[in-house]
Amino acid sequence: MDGNRRWAKQKKISTKEGHVAGAQKLKEVLGWVQETEINNVICYAFSTENWKRSEEEVANLMELLEKVLLDNELLKSGYKITIIGEREKLSFALQTAISFIEEATKKYSKRLLIALSYGGRAELVRACNMLISQGKKSISEEDIQNEIYTKDIPIPELIIRTGGRHSLSNFLIWQAAYAEFYVTDTLWPDVTKEEFISLCERFSLSTRKMGA
Repeated sequence: MDGNRRWAKQKKISTKEGHVAGAQKLKEVLGWVQETEINNVICYAFSTENWKRSEEEVANLMELLEKVLLDNELLKSGYKITIIGEREKLSFALQTAISFIEEATKKYSKRLLIALSYGGRAELVRACNMLISQGKKSISEEDIQNEIYTKDIPIPELIIRTGGRHSLSNFLIWQAAYAEFYVTDTLWPDVTKEEFISLCERFSLSTRKMGA
């Protein structure tokens, strides 16, 4: 969900206001997804690299993330919400909010995974260390698949990146091996329902050969 800061700069408003607009857009997009047959959504909200941003911006983001997770609109969105990433790096208040929303939404069948303090490389290192601690002498692809954060949902089929940058930025390095990757120049807060549906329709018409 890239482009909040650039969007704010274009509007001549604060970075904080840009992130607030981005959070509102997430709620809108989740509503659009509910109208489709998509059952699993993963949103990249805060990466391991994002900790390098200014203390003020990080603090504002943590405060906003806490508010989003405690928002009644998200609680009633119909998604079973799970947070993936290095939770131990998050504030106690944010960890408490995470525990609350995961418990409150566990009854739903559609899944929403929000990546916070997440990095694909860190995820793989964590998985390998978990396997080593279990006494593994050699590690298979199946072993890793069973230890990654997304082990209980299907691998992603479609990855959409807003903001025009053509890279995964350390997102789902393992899981994205055969995903369709679409990039739009549209900044995240400006994404429209029409564009979102168009990208989904474009994917539905594609033929996925998985290397065959």
